[in-house]
Amino acid sequence: MKSLVYIVFMAALFSACAASKEKKTDKYYFEHEQEIQEIISLYKSLYKHQPFSLGFSDRSYEHIGMDIITDTVRYAIDNLQSMQIFREAVYAFEYDTVAIRNLYRKMYDIKCIWVGTTDIYYKGEKEDVIFLTFRSVRFGNPFLDRKYYTLVIFDPRFINAETDRLIREVGYKNVKNEIYFSIVEKFRM
Repeated sequence: MKSLVYIVFMAALFSACAASKEKKTDKYYFEHEQEIQEIISLYKSLYKHQPFSLGFSDRSYEHIGMDIITDTVRYAIDNLQSMQIFREAVYAFEYDTVAIRNLYRKMYDIKCIWVGTTDIYYKGEKEDVIFLTFRSVRFGNPFLDRKYYTLVIFDPRFINAETDRLIREVGYKNVKNEIYFSIVEKFRM
């Protein structure tokens, strides 16, 4: 009888943890929705000029990393290596320096550690999706400290009943319209 009570208690505890995780991540998105939308908008406008991803390479959010993607090469730079090299790369690819600075400041403000684009394929067609990654939404939890909260933003034209089902099957939860989230082990996709 004691073991049955223990099993029921543990099942209730685990299901409560799972429910609270989803509520916290949804809540985090809605608390920071305006800032997240500003980050997405800034990123899209900068990405049109030259594809890249941007983020922070340390827990203190002091070291900025950037991957610049060309047709033939992917440049990975970090201001920890050299602030001069970082600046030169931004100037060489003619990014809007004010917009880059605004982007990483907005990311810093809401503790977004990475923003980037990845591609997925659906029925043979390539689809680019934007992702934003945050540290664990349950700070201090030893089981989730090395997990990341990732928002994935799809083109609204891509979302239909079938794609929604497929996205959910791989572990993402819909937050709002074309925005989904998951808790993952890597902060880059």
